[in-house]
Amino acid sequence: MNYENKHGLIVDKNGKIIAVSNDIKKLFPGLSPQNNFLQYWKDVQSVDKEYKFRIIEKFEECRRNNAPAAFDLPLTINDNRLTYTLVYTPLKSENNIYFYIDFILSGKSKTEETDTYKIRIALNQIEDLIEDDEILKVIDRVKNSYPFTFIEKVKFQKEINGLKNFFWIKDRDDKIVVANEAYASWLGTTPSKLENKSESDYLPKYLVNLYSRLNEYIKNTSNIIAVSGLKSAGDTKNFSIYLLPVCDLENNVIALIGFSYVETDKEIVRSLTRHIPLPACVVGENLELTEYNEKFESVFELSGKKSKLHEVFGRDAVNKIASFLKENKKYEDKLFDIETADKKLYSFTALKEVDRVILSGYHVEKQTDENASLDIEDYLKIVPDAAYVYDLENLKFLAVTDEALKLYGYSKEKFLELDLTDLYAPEDVQALIQSDDKSLRGKPLKHKRSDGKDIYVTIKSVEISYKGKKAHLNLVREVSFELKTRRENQLYRHVFENTGDLVIVTDKDGFIVSINDSVTRQLGFSQRELEGRPIISIVSDEDRAVVNKNVLHAESNNTIKLNVSVKKSEGELTEAEIAASKIKDYEGKVEQVVFLIRLQPEEKRNLTAEVANETSNIDAAFLSNLFHELLTPLNVIMGFTQDLWENIENPNDEQKESVEIIKENQRTLLQIMDNAVEYAAFLRKNIKYKIENVRLTDLLPELEEVITKTAKQHGKTVKEGKISSSLEFETDKQKFLSLLGMLINFAVTITKEKELKLSAKKEDDDNLIILIDDLKEGASPYLLKGMHDILTDDENLNRRNYGFSRFSMKLAKKLMEILGISFKTLGDKDKKRVGIVVPFKFTPFEGGEIEIEESPRPVEEKFERPAEKPISNVVEKQATNMLKKLDLTSMTCLYLEDQVDSQILFKSQMKDLKTIEVAPSLEAAIPLLKTRRFDFLIVDINLQGEYNGLDVLRIVRKMPGYKDIPIIASTAYMQPGARENFIAAGFTDFISKPLLRDKVIEILTRIYSAS
Repeated sequence: MNYENKHGLIVDKNGKIIAVSNDIKKLFPGLSPQNNFLQYWKDVQSVDKEYKFRIIEKFEECRRNNAPAAFDLPLTINDNRLTYTLVYTPLKSENNIYFYIDFILSGKSKTEETDTYKIRIALNQIEDLIEDDEILKVIDRVKNSYPFTFIEKVKFQKEINGLKNFFWIKDRDDKIVVANEAYASWLGTTPSKLENKSESDYLPKYLVNLYSRLNEYIKNTSNIIAVSGLKSAGDTKNFSIYLLPVCDLENNVIALIGFSYVETDKEIVRSLTRHIPLPACVVGENLELTEYNEKFESVFELSGKKSKLHEVFGRDAVNKIASFLKENKKYEDKLFDIETADKKLYSFTALKEVDRVILSGYHVEKQTDENASLDIEDYLKIVPDAAYVYDLENLKFLAVTDEALKLYGYSKEKFLELDLTDLYAPEDVQALIQSDDKSLRGKPLKHKRSDGKDIYVTIKSVEISYKGKKAHLNLVREVSFELKTRRENQLYRHVFENTGDLVIVTDKDGFIVSINDSVTRQLGFSQRELEGRPIISIVSDEDRAVVNKNVLHAESNNTIKLNVSVKKSEGELTEAEIAASKIKDYEGKVEQVVFLIRLQPEEKRNLTAEVANETSNIDAAFLSNLFHELLTPLNVIMGFTQDLWENIENPNDEQKESVEIIKENQRTLLQIMDNAVEYAAFLRKNIKYKIENVRLTDLLPELEEVITKTAKQHGKTVKEGKISSSLEFETDKQKFLSLLGMLINFAVTITKEKELKLSAKKEDDDNLIILIDDLKEGASPYLLKGMHDILTDDENLNRRNYGFSRFSMKLAKKLMEILGISFKTLGDKDKKRVGIVVPFKFTPFEGGEIEIEESPRPVEEKFERPAEKPISNVVEKQATNMLKKLDLTSMTCLYLEDQVDSQILFKSQMKDLKTIEVAPSLEAAIPLLKTRRFDFLIVDINLQGEYNGLDVLRIVRKMPGYKDIPIIASTAYMQPGARENFIAAGFTDFISKPLLRDKVIEILTRIYSAS
């Protein structure tokens, strides 16, 4: 932030000026960098003496509480008496704290015919400041719904027009977004004319500069401001204007809410004493008590009868307050002591607001030694801390609290026999005697318990008179655990800064908070480059979903270990091992995640690369990227072909045949692409399994989805033979389904028969066998030879003989290898059968490190499924039952897609939608998301810019109004388990490209039917 253009200055914690704006330099020439802001005012003649003290007092208050503080500062400049509101705001940096001091002109000179205004910086939530439920409800709606859709804005306009108070919203550029009739009328216009106009065009001239400064202050600090002393035309009653920010997820101010409010005396007293039970009251211009709280009533024994000030306070006090009310200054603060009618002494803060005084104070009773001792005894009974009183002359203990007895392990009788030196080790007693109270204050001291155990404490000590003796009251706080924690933190910090491993700390959502130097040395990123970025932005695209699912979205709180590829600053990928641990807060909620990353040694990476080169001539990474890039234009071609076909009203036979050929090749091409990408993924990295206990009978409905299309295409039927429900085995469900579907589709294509039968039985104690027959008793010679050739012979030869893609055959063999599955022919010469042998117990494939995730074992049921049952097209039946008519004409969509052709195809296919907005990146989508409300989003996983689709999901879900909006993932290819993985990552659903109308409607119907 460039503070040279602001109306103030920045100082460090000691008041040394760091930067100062030009207008402040002109106003106060001595306020320049390197000078001390607090010392400057000592010799300034234009500031009264009491306000010189207030300048320092309020700065100390701001520094002590780490919260904004403000007060009014009257100044005489060029013979004009001006009032500035001086606002102190803490500014935190990474290693230090600074303070921004703003001068806001709140009172005009005597030569201008305007009122003086009181400006207050509100540190509370707005709910703590006003009691009007109607306004609070409207504010809450703005915070949850802004920015509005067109319909929401119309409804909101109607709602705020019903308010008697002024109400308006303006954007960061100070242009009115919406205003109610009351506010527009006060400005002399209508709500519609105010929209998109600058507020300064309609404000009275004397308010323009004030409002401008207040707006800038709110944008910089996110604090609430109240301006008192305003009046409506023809109305003598003052009201206040409240200005409060609307912030986004990163606490950036995106809009400002303004509303008027007339505070009652009761609200003023309530807000003043909400957290501190001080006696408080409001005194009107006729010296009557217009309001007071219960504490005031109790202290002064009013019983609801006394209404005049002189009935409560003495004459001197009444005269002081009367004089205060008559002063010309409409807003002023004063501190003074008042003796009440019954001679009690109270220290009061008096706040003057135009024609009333607000009083709050506390009792300051002068005590004798006798009643002081009684008070100390009472204090020791209620104080929750460890405390004791000792005689200054002989150091003997005189009184002690129960907490101190627990801390030191003594009975009360035994403790009062001791003196102060008994709490110290002998070698520390001499140092204790020679030291003074100030040198020990706040310093950790080593004390001894009754059992000889050392503890560390800090002490706050005050000199008192106790039963006629000079004594010290010591408040004791044990800090042993804090010191231990501090030492451990120093150790952890040393490890964090000096370990050769990479350490990255994120928040609970995976956005990076800090890194150690090893990250910079080994990956090339600086702290500034990574701070605020998602952790998944530095892992490979293929591993983002893995990290999301297994770490950030996992319910388990155990340390998770993964093998992934991480990115260096120049984009190069390198293999690494990750150990991720979740850090919880005191409530047990996840607060941060620590990623410990160990890059694979260079020698190991080189060896792995050499082995890979020896075993395969395929560059797996290149292959994966190549097919992904090819899929996008191919999907667009297929999509537009479908679009053209649907627009032919009366196609002839030749056109129909052409389209069928295109569709046939489309299916083949997509299958080849998907198989190639999956096969390349196996070659690129260690294989990861998700092991489950499954029954074959439970997999059949999902298997139907895989094989029905191929069976229909070849005019074949696949029936279900005898399969025992007790055939339960361990496997990776998705990989197994993919393999079995491929093998059955191979068989459907190879056989010359019209029907295949699938059955299964126990082979031996270690295996089951799945049988594929195309004859009533066994398999035809053609099926036997074809399946044998595909699973054992050269892919190039089989490509020519059977027409299957090389990648499909390679993938099938690879899946059989990693799942431990084998091909087997069984039976005699006249009755042979095709068998797939599956082990009951899963054994990991040798090669690389493998992660095994076990799922619960299902409850066993023993029954036989009926034989010879035709397999139905479950997918089509479900789709038919599910499809309900959607009113697309009322729906709006945001499509995040970086390929222009894919955008055009989607718009063409979904032209019935009311609105379609497109964006190539998250950066381009953010303005649309902030200004519009969409019914659903479709997000491509690979996008332009810094963020991918998974990042989009995490960021959009945090935006107001998008917590429950459907967000659908999309990719150019669909690997086994893709939908489940994307849903596990947090997406509502998944759709593969091309995005054709029927597919999109099916997904939307499923989503909205479920909701």
